[in-house]
Amino acid sequence: MGTIKRLNDQQKQQAQAEAAMPGAYENRYDEGIQNALAGMDSANSAGLGFDSQNGTYRGALSRLFGNAGAGASAAEQVANSLSGGYGTDWAKSAAQQAATGETGQTANVYAQARADALSQWRQELAGQGTQLNNLLTQDQLARNEHDGSVQNAADWRSYRYGRTQQARQENSDFLSNVWNVIKNVGSDVGKAYNAYMGYSQQKANAIVQAKEEYRNGNVDGAKAILKMYRMDENMFDGIFYEFVPLEEVDKENPRAYCLEEVELNKNYAMVISTSCGLWRYMIGDTVKFTGKNPYKFVITGRTKHFINAFGEELIVDNAEKGLAKACSETGAQVSEYSAAPVFMDEHAKCRHQWLIEFAKMPDSVEKFAAILDATLKEVNSDYEAKRWKDIA
Repeated sequence: MGTIKRLNDQQKQQAQAEAAMPGAYENRYDEGIQNALAGMDSANSAGLGFDSQNGTYRGALSRLFGNAGAGASAAEQVANSLSGGYGTDWAKSAAQQAATGETGQTANVYAQARADALSQWRQELAGQGTQLNNLLTQDQLARNEHDGSVQNAADWRSYRYGRTQQARQENSDFLSNVWNVIKNVGSDVGKAYNAYMGYSQQKANAIVQAKEEYRNGNVDGAKAILKMYRMDENMFDGIFYEFVPLEEVDKENPRAYCLEEVELNKNYAMVISTSCGLWRYMIGDTVKFTGKNPYKFVITGRTKHFINAFGEELIVDNAEKGLAKACSETGAQVSEYSAAPVFMDEHAKCRHQWLIEFAKMPDSVEKFAAILDATLKEVNSDYEAKRWKDIA
C-alpha cells in the first residue's frame, strides 16, 4: 500500500539524517595556540635578562672589563720586551691607553648588543603575538563553520522527522479507515451470511422431509414442500442415489445408504433409481465422500476392479498409490499391472499375487515389493488389519 511505502521511505531518510549529524568540534589549532603562548612566555623571560640590575648582566660586564685589563697587561709586557729596557714608561703608557680604549669600546659594544637583543625580543614577541592572533582567528572560523554545519544538519533532521511523523499519521489514518470499512462490510456480510445459512438449513431440512414423503408414496406432499422453498418439484422424478459400502457389495442383501447417511473417506458402490425405469441399478463406479456441506466425492475405481477375498477391500486407487510410491523410490516405471487373490493352500497363507510389466526395472524388486506393501497398509486400514503379524 502507498502509505506504508511512504512511511518506510521517510523512516529511512530520517535515519540517514541522524547518521549525517556532525560530531563534537575537534580543535585542530589548540596545540599551535599553546606553542605560541609558550613562545611568548619564553621571549618575555629572555627580554627581562637584559635589565641593568640583573646579576647576569653585571657579571658579563665585569668579565669584559677583566678581559680588557688582561689584554693591556699583556700588551705592556710585549712592549717591554721589544724596547729592550728602553722607553719603558712609553710602553706602559701606550698599553694603558689601549686598555682604556678597549674597555670603553667593549662597554659600547655590549650596550649595542643589549639594544639589538631587546629589539629582536620585541620582534619575536610581536611575531608570536601575530601567530597567536592568526591561530585564534582560524579556530574561531572553524568553530563557526562547525556550528553552522551542526545547525544545518539539525534543521534537516527536524524536517525529516516532521515528514516521518506526517507519513506515520497518514498511514495510521489509512489503516483506521480500512479497518472501519472492513468492520462495516464484515458486519453486513455476517448478517447476510447468517440469514443465508438459516435459509439454507431450512432448505436442507425441507429436502429431507420431502424425500421422506416421497419414500412413503406421498408424491404430492413432497412436491408441495419443495415448491414452498422454490425448488424443483420434479427433483425426485429424476435420479435417486443410494450408496452401498464396498464390503457389502457381494452380499445377498447389502445395506444401501441415502446421501445424508454416508460417511466421509469410506468407499461406496453407487446405486441409482430413475423415473425411466432403472430400479436400484449398480453403475459399477466406487466413490469416496470428502465433504458433506456441500457434498463432495471422488471416484476411486470400479466395483469389478477391487479385491475383497479376505476383507481387505483393496481398490484400484489403493493399488495405484502404492505403485506410484514404489516407482518413485526405486526408479521404476510400470507399463501394465494386474493383481489377484490366492487362497490358502499347502504352500502358503492367503495372499495377493501381482503381475507387473515394467518399462524400467526397479533398482531392487524386493525393495519395490516392500514399499508397495507398506504403502497399501498406509492407505487402507482393512488391508493393514489383514497384514497384521503376517496373518495374510
